[in-house]
Amino acid sequence: MNIRTFATTTAALLTTLVVAGTAEAASKKLPFKNDTGQAANDLHIEFKQGVTPKLEGGSYGAFDNYNSSPGSSSAEFDGGSVADGATTKIRFENGGPKITVKKWWWTKDGNRIGSIHTALAGASLSIDQTELNVGETVTVSAETVGDELSGGEFFIDWLVMLPDLSVMPMPPMLLPPPGLGLTCQLQALTMNTGGLMPGPYEISYVAQSLESGEVTEGTSALQLGHGCSPNE
Repeated sequence: MNIRTFATTTAALLTTLVVAGTAEAASKKLPFKNDTGQAANDLHIEFKQGVTPKLEGGSYGAFDNYNSSPGSSSAEFDGGSVADGATTKIRFENGGPKITVKKWWWTKDGNRIGSIHTALAGASLSIDQTELNVGETVTVSAETVGDELSGGEFFIDWLVMLPDLSVMPMPPMLLPPPGLGLTCQLQALTMNTGGLMPGPYEISYVAQSLESGEVTEGTSALQLGHGCSPNE
């Protein structure tokens, strides 16, 4: 277990911070590769949690249409085409710390083509803290998943976005194979600007499977709900 600290040139306030909850929201950009041998024009995904896709550039990856209800645990897309061997990426959001794919498959003109994939290789980060003091540590849990065709270790790059919009790059981590967990620690500091910065603190990450090359992007936000300055 490695201890990572925020690099800062200003002094840290000796402030007590109380977190309003765990990671408040998740945002994950997932890759879907067409390995069916032909072009696909529909994508079907089932999740373990309720999710809502996010429009990026006016579309959901390669697709124009989202045909499921926001917050549903299933997502269906059409109005586009993904060539054989090509990959489309779609961002999903929900109100919890995790977004996990249960299974997904391609169709063409309403008929399934290729196999049903049971998961996606990827990784996610979550924050478990409910209370901490400045100078103490925030525990970040990393979880990896993989399907029958993907797995191995994951290499993850991550950043911590502080409330003053400064970015603290963290050393890359090598995550364990799917099914194993990893926790690391970040030292909690606030900037000496004369008052508390309650957040949100945002952790963004890019995880890549060393075996399959699949890349997953995501964010996890931490909102500090209460605090006091040294003079209070």
